[in-house]
Amino acid sequence: FAAPPLTQAAFDALVEAHHEKYEAYKNGGKAQKGPYNTARTALIKAMDDTGDYVDLLPGVDNDMILLGGYTPTKTGESSTVVPDPATGVKLTLGVTTEMFSDCDAQPGDNFYGSILVAGQPLPEGFAISNAGQVITTASKPDPNPEAKAEEKTVFILDLNKKRKKHYTALTKGVEYYCYYFVVNTAGVSQLSAPVILMCG
Repeated sequence: FAAPPLTQAAFDALVEAHHEKYEAYKNGGKAQKGPYNTARTALIKAMDDTGDYVDLLPGVDNDMILLGGYTPTKTGESSTVVPDPATGVKLTLGVTTEMFSDCDAQPGDNFYGSILVAGQPLPEGFAISNAGQVITTASKPDPNPEAKAEEKTVFILDLNKKRKKHYTALTKGVEYYCYYFVVNTAGVSQLSAPVILMCG
């Protein structure tokens, strides 16, 4: 490290000062609280400054770490993999015309999306790619769409990132199909198997 924000000796002095002021505060009462807080703030600032500096340089460049007189603790970036499909999907009733859903936590730094479909499963041509793109293969247009206006399919896409979802203003007596997908920095999982429940 070419120009660290403080030397090892300076850091050790801050640690020692913090320890001394803490002992004085512990044994001497409230009168020593001010000096202790000052020493504590100085130590935390030094750690924050050093942490910010280390985060900027040198990343995972082993040669740079060795030049700085340190030993690398890892030899490359950790690879993130696309998450597996969600498991343990549950769909439960709330008060009239509302439902809740949840799924098992998946390993890694993830967030969770869900799709709730009214009255039927997702069409066969519907998918989410690893890159997070929604793909649907539309069939040819219906020549008489007005005749089937009442057969619209309702999709609710929930992107709030949490595993637990809350759906409102649903239709009583309609079966709902719930699918989950998991997202991390590497991509998007395949859709889970659907869970089906009639709205009460």
